[in-house]
Amino acid sequence: MKQAFILAAGFGKRLLPLTSFIPKPLFPVWNVPILARILDRLEQAGFEKVFINTHHHAEKIQAFLKGFKSTIELVVFSEDTIRGTGGGIAQAVKMLDCTSPLLIYNGDIVCDIDLHAFWVKALEDRDAAASLLMHVCHPFNNVRIEKDEVVEFGYHGMGAAAYCGICVLQPNIYPFFHDRYPYSLIDIFKKCLVKGGKVKACQARSLDEDYLWADIGTLDGYLDAHFVLIRKYGNTRQMEEAAAGRWSVAGRGVTLGKKVRLMETVIWDGCNVEDGAFLQRMVVTPYGTVK
Repeated sequence: MKQAFILAAGFGKRLLPLTSFIPKPLFPVWNVPILARILDRLEQAGFEKVFINTHHHAEKIQAFLKGFKSTIELVVFSEDTIRGTGGGIAQAVKMLDCTSPLLIYNGDIVCDIDLHAFWVKALEDRDAAASLLMHVCHPFNNVRIEKDEVVEFGYHGMGAAAYCGICVLQPNIYPFFHDRYPYSLIDIFKKCLVKGGKVKACQARSLDEDYLWADIGTLDGYLDAHFVLIRKYGNTRQMEEAAAGRWSVAGRGVTLGKKVRLMETVIWDGCNVEDGAFLQRMVVTPYGTVK
């Protein structure tokens, strides 16, 4: 069985005050909630069962998923307290098929890598405890790689690379998870390395030279996710606007006043913009405008 886990429990503190009202996995990216984008990618890649952990605004994520149509079997559970990315996965370890690998996907990542191709690549080395999707992306570079294997985290020297927030865990890593919360998935990888385990590095460009990737964990990252999507998948006019730095995205039911000027701005569904407004690198939401 092809099974996956989406990490969706975090507070999204870097996106306050918006995450006081809506959890980060439900932020619309080019008018589609990022969680829906991830599930669509997993469905296209043939995944059959997906675990999703929730905590912050858990009820809103659960309500959204009740109305989400998919062929995937969804297993959604809420954490009584934040357990960290490693601790969250530990709950699923008790429920998943422990004889099969598990794809992990951070709930704030926009990426169009072929997940089936990554899955196949990751399973080429069954002795590895995990295979991490990697690339070079400032300012996230903090992993040292030697001969396609991760050898150190927290490294900022020559040749450092960045973890894309997507990986495949092999069954031999499951015993490293425990119930002493909170802890991160990176802590599990470090522990595995100390014990002599192998953590493979799969370069994103080896799967697709034209892949896109964005982390919406900050306001700049959220805006840039729209830019990379429009630049690659927009129509000709949108692509030209993105290239010139003049792109903007408006949701459904948006009302724009007279002589409104927009630049690199995202407007959520149902919002109104007053006459004469000039908005640059802003996000307009029903909960307020942030920049």
